[in-house]
Amino acid sequence: MNCLSHNHYHRVVILTIIGILAGLTNYAQTNDFGLWTGIEAKKELSKRFDLSIELSNRLKDNLNQRDATFVGTEISYAKKIFSTSFLYRISNEKKKKYNATSHRFSWEVEFEPKIDRFKIGYRGRLQTQYTGINSSADGHIPESFFRNRIKLEYNIKGLPLTPSISYEFFYRINQYTTRQIEKNRYTVGLDYKFNKRNSIGLSYFLNETVHIANPEKRYIVGIDYKFDL
Repeated sequence: MNCLSHNHYHRVVILTIIGILAGLTNYAQTNDFGLWTGIEAKKELSKRFDLSIELSNRLKDNLNQRDATFVGTEISYAKKIFSTSFLYRISNEKKKKYNATSHRFSWEVEFEPKIDRFKIGYRGRLQTQYTGINSSADGHIPESFFRNRIKLEYNIKGLPLTPSISYEFFYRINQYTTRQIEKNRYTVGLDYKFNKRNSIGLSYFLNETVHIANPEKRYIVGIDYKFDL
């Protein structure tokens, strides 16, 4: 592929990201706006296994209220285009009248084949979460979802930038009378790699709840810093 073709693809990808961001920003003016920030440290245990720890804080109600603060850990195995992970997360969530502690357990598989400078990824995640086990009558009943995400990334030649776009849906699996999609997530993002060990990710996404009482749309900016130990 010649230099002109590369430049053409670069312009298409960048203009597409800018267009989507502009559209989401217009919608966000009349809906709730949030900010998610996080930092993640990863340690290579062996050629195939990694261990990571993440600390994150989330704001909602147009940045006027804390939504949740959590610490999570993940152990993952990867080989070529396939990876699988086990995750645990403990969080403190802000409810209307009290704070609640949540415990989340997840298992996921991911496939990320590459085509030229594109990476097309699928991730399937089984997730169950217990909230307010000792502080609410139904705290022993988990919220369980089967999450499915499709993600497209583009590696810009000569630049440490990786734009991406993705769609994910959350399918409820433990409510036998209402098994259905309860949340959609649309995301555009841009990762910048400082060097082999340090990177920062910027994202803008829409969380949309559906098929439930009082559905809502929340527009969120995400900022994540990652480094390898």
